[in-house]
Amino acid sequence: MRCRVLHLVAPILAALLSPAYAPAQSPVPARSSIPVGSKWAGARPGQVTISDDGRRVFYQANRGDGWRMFVHEFGQAGSREIPGLGDTPYFPDISPDGKSLLFGKKGWVWKTPIDGGPLSLVYSVNNFKAMETDDTFIVSKQTGGFWRVRADGSRKDERIAPVDTASGATTYARPSMLPGGRGILTSVGFNTGFDLRKIGIVSLPSGKLTVLDEYGINPRYSASGHILYTQGNTLKAIRFDLDRLQPQGQGVTVVEGVEVYPNQASQFDISANGVLVYVTGPSELNRVYPRTLVWVDRAGYETPFDSPAEKLYGAVRLSPNGRYLAAEVGAGLHLYDRQSGAWAVLSEAGAAGAPVWARNSQSLYYSRAGVLGRQSVQPAGLWTEVWRSDRQFWGYALTRDSSQLLGTDWITSSGLWHLSTIALGAKATSVPLLESGDAIRRNPALSPDGNWVAYVEKTAGLDNVYVQPFPAGGKPLLVSKDASGEASEPAWGQSAGELFYRDGARMVAVQLETSPTLRIKRTTPLFSVRRYYGYLNSFATVHAYDAATDRFLMVRNVIQELPGTDIQVIRNGFDVLNRLAPRK
Repeated sequence: MRCRVLHLVAPILAALLSPAYAPAQSPVPARSSIPVGSKWAGARPGQVTISDDGRRVFYQANRGDGWRMFVHEFGQAGSREIPGLGDTPYFPDISPDGKSLLFGKKGWVWKTPIDGGPLSLVYSVNNFKAMETDDTFIVSKQTGGFWRVRADGSRKDERIAPVDTASGATTYARPSMLPGGRGILTSVGFNTGFDLRKIGIVSLPSGKLTVLDEYGINPRYSASGHILYTQGNTLKAIRFDLDRLQPQGQGVTVVEGVEVYPNQASQFDISANGVLVYVTGPSELNRVYPRTLVWVDRAGYETPFDSPAEKLYGAVRLSPNGRYLAAEVGAGLHLYDRQSGAWAVLSEAGAAGAPVWARNSQSLYYSRAGVLGRQSVQPAGLWTEVWRSDRQFWGYALTRDSSQLLGTDWITSSGLWHLSTIALGAKATSVPLLESGDAIRRNPALSPDGNWVAYVEKTAGLDNVYVQPFPAGGKPLLVSKDASGEASEPAWGQSAGELFYRDGARMVAVQLETSPTLRIKRTTPLFSVRRYYGYLNSFATVHAYDAATDRFLMVRNVIQELPGTDIQVIRNGFDVLNRLAPRK
């Protein structure tokens, strides 16, 4: 009897459990998007990365209030800003355990808990990087090759793979890790353009380089058994044997029209369970956006500079008599004669810049690859070496009696900056400007009366502007109290009573009282500086205060504005890849 009942009930249960009787569920679409441009008019996401579990997407975007870092969690309403990162965090990397976020800011590498918590400074060089374990990450340095860095804040590093120059390789860029510590995927350069870089595999621990016969940048491994990469703005995939570290077959097209930044940052990522995310847009490889010079008054009103020439400007300096402009242009130094309207090239040598004018406006000091020299502005004027050492020197200010040049020593082995002065006698000598210890200081600016020096000091990864007596020294005064550790590029006004600096978002004016004691009288925010060029960890000071007309000479970015867009999501990424590049 019991068997008969079961025999009758079974078909009924099967019918009830069939899809026709199952509770209604909303299917997860294979393709969708994360609203960014459609949510904030004109906004474009970038530097997109996804957690291994496919739940969270991190990206950078500008809603009109500066570049911020956001996280979008699938199943939650909208994206949220990650608090406490400040202005312009970039290039996020997620730790393998999914608990920490590594990101760049002001040329340094930071770490923060994804679910909230304090920031910690973990490294002083922010080149291309990738998380290796929860406790270590890999960076590629300008000195060549890959280094393993501890993410505990100790800044301990070890070189694990120099560039394999025997193969003809000259640079490694955009590393990403292969599973199980087998090696590092990278873009390999051979003294060729970005479009002609090839996919490389650096085996660990041997450091051996294997170059695939495939042009591409930003390679990343997919757990489906593929390497994803971009050619132009096409996202491609090639089947890859992880055990043998060898490709199988040819590369195939996955998506057309994926945005690629000029610095080889391709805007895509794939999770360990196959969720593919990307941003549509053009390839900007080898594209150089020029910059132009403009006058800006205290209210932010712009007027054109004398020369409309668009160049890749860096630091710009007006001569004391106002006739000449010395400008870093790319890796060289150019001269503009405001009287004749003519441009001339002073130096096309690599890394030439940081110009400082002599008092007579007829010559200027500047550095070539960190070696200080002097050159006349007259035609055929020769650059004469003044100072050379194992530390690269970049000048900023000349004392009133022209006997000393204040500047920054860059210690290339550590990436640290210290202040020093070069005594410009018959035999130049160098002495520390301030006792630095482990402090990182740069950008010294001397007041018009020569009695005060302003500079930037980085403490715990935060940049602040200080002023103290010169040359006697004394207790420094913090003048950037409201800058949230994002102050840079101090420049004096017409007297020691006013100092300007950038706080990451605005130009700021500080009125100072110097007698009987040094103190701040008033701090006044001026105009937004977001449209003006500035690289906060370099020697470039990008504004020159014109005391005669109460205005600033600024380097304005000339950037092609792209329309706002969203992040595209393909949830069945593995199915797509296996269909396009199947296992043979």
